[in-house]
Amino acid sequence: EAMMQSLEGKAYKEHIGELFKLTAMRAGDLDHRAISLLDQLQSRNRAKEACDHLKKALHSASRERIKNWRGYIYTLLRSFDQEAYSALKAEQAAMKAENSTDRRSKRLDRRNTGEEVGDDAEKG
Repeated sequence: EAMMQSLEGKAYKEHIGELFKLTAMRAGDLDHRAISLLDQLQSRNRAKEACDHLKKALHSASRERIKNWRGYIYTLLRSFDQEAYSALKAEQAAMKAENSTDRRSKRLDRRNTGEEVGDDAEKG
């Protein structure tokens, strides 16, 4: 249900709903990775195509045959548009590097601030 809430406002929400009606796929089979990749595909106007790809791939799939639905869905989406997947991974890596730099910078700021306070105390 939480995953359905994360679909609110998404242009491809109705297409995902069709998947739930027409295949064995369930809401819990979508995780944040799949949603992120669908968002990336939507930015390329390909989310509907991706959902159609899932529909074809999952048409005859049974719940029993696939052991890890989340992984399977993500793998299907990834293979649908490798370029979109690579772009998503590059964006995520850039954000991670930026966050890491921000954390490092804040740590250094705290250390420098602490040293300055110490220096002032010695002078007084």
